[in-house]
Amino acid sequence: MVARGWTDPDPALVGLVDEFRDRCVRVYREDPNRVAEDAGKERGIAEGGYGRKQIQELVQNAADALQGAPGRIQVELTEESLYVANEGRPFVDTGVKALLYTHLSNKTGNEIGRFGLGFKSISGISDNPQIFSRSVSFEFSRSQSAEFLSAELDRHYRPSDVPALRLAWTLDPTVEFRSDPILAELSSWATTVVKVPLKEGAAAQLSEEIKDFDESFNLFAPHVRVLDLVDRVGDVSRRFAAAKKGNRVTLTTQDGEREWL
Repeated sequence: MVARGWTDPDPALVGLVDEFRDRCVRVYREDPNRVAEDAGKERGIAEGGYGRKQIQELVQNAADALQGAPGRIQVELTEESLYVANEGRPFVDTGVKALLYTHLSNKTGNEIGRFGLGFKSISGISDNPQIFSRSVSFEFSRSQSAEFLSAELDRHYRPSDVPALRLAWTLDPTVEFRSDPILAELSSWATTVVKVPLKEGAAAQLSEEIKDFDESFNLFAPHVRVLDLVDRVGDVSRRFAAAKKGNRVTLTTQDGEREWL
């Protein structure tokens, strides 16, 4: 059973994903060297300062969606996939553009992030991340991008030759929910779920990141009422809850409550 709101995507956002793919291909036709350039930029981001902070970056993006609508975030890690779900605002056009471009973001001074580059670090752990939002759902795919660009540009591209997070294709979320029980459960309450199918060996790195996740994150994002980190790889669950009153934040963890000024 699919929760209400997932079966009626925004036609304008669906069109935006398709339009951007067509526009990107036109640029590549004019200058095929841009394919290698974009792939190189993506590798630089994944191997640089963002390279081992994927969970932190995804949680920050989820927290930004909760600005003005405080609520819950849940991170769930299995050997095969990472999921980050939130019950904030669904995607709008500026959010879609921020993911499709590299240095374009819909964030303002109130959000934690700045340029939206953090999401591109996902290419270090996945070749085909998926975005499920009640307004639009779409996926990136390195292998599909290589096949598509080979046909469109009349050249032969291997998956390693192309960027993973440049071209996107819309998804029917109800089809995906039927084949993924975890995704289906998260969709019952979340407005947006990022699913990241993992490269081999990535789960162990992410398990360590969950173990080391700094609880003070919630002090700077008290609108994240509850943050659940569920690690099925390391069999660990962590929960942080924050409540702000005036200039004080009460942070609740497994160790009890602490009040911060």
